[in-house]
Amino acid sequence: MLSYRETRDLLAGYGIPTAPGILAGTVEEAVGASDRMTGSGKACAVKLISSMHSHKSDKGFVRLGLKDHEAIGTACRDMLAQLAEGEEYEGILVQPMILSARELILGALVDPQFGPLVAFGPGGILVDVLGGVDFLAAPFNGAQALAFIARNAAVPLLGPVRGSAAVDPGTLASCLVALGALIVENKERIASVDINPLVSDPESGALMALDFRAEGRPE
Repeated sequence: MLSYRETRDLLAGYGIPTAPGILAGTVEEAVGASDRMTGSGKACAVKLISSMHSHKSDKGFVRLGLKDHEAIGTACRDMLAQLAEGEEYEGILVQPMILSARELILGALVDPQFGPLVAFGPGGILVDVLGGVDFLAAPFNGAQALAFIARNAAVPLLGPVRGSAAVDPGTLASCLVALGALIVENKERIASVDINPLVSDPESGALMALDFRAEGRPE
């Protein structure tokens, strides 16, 4: 599994935007990072980053809506206490609270039979409720990406939702094209990429990967 920083930099290298965050090494660093991330009085989220625990929410390694140093410190210490004795972890990720009316999933993998593929559909818990994740062989162009999006179950999520701005289909298509290029150009060293969820800013509709991971190939 690639590290958080390696995955973030890989996505950024292909123009796929990621949510802001500071990866802290200790509880004290996480508390200090919260001020730099959100400013005084604004809520933040903390997440334990470990290659051993990819499904963080299921393990209790995600804490949301933390508004002061005491709450952040308590949440961090509680998460660390759940690790096995001597278990290593990459860090504690501190992010501003990002409230989005929609969650999407993007993914890429190298299938033994079909080669590089890109996945898209409803994200977050909706992927378990609605299903609807479709696959498209990479590489592909923007027009093909738009047609791919248009026939997906996530289409109703792309319009204005509860007053939030709609997602621009062209921007979403560009993310899919970029992910396709990523997996094609790195298929010898990257086995898969998972972005879940991809969220949008409520005011601008701008997209960003909130949680992501990438699996490398054995050397």
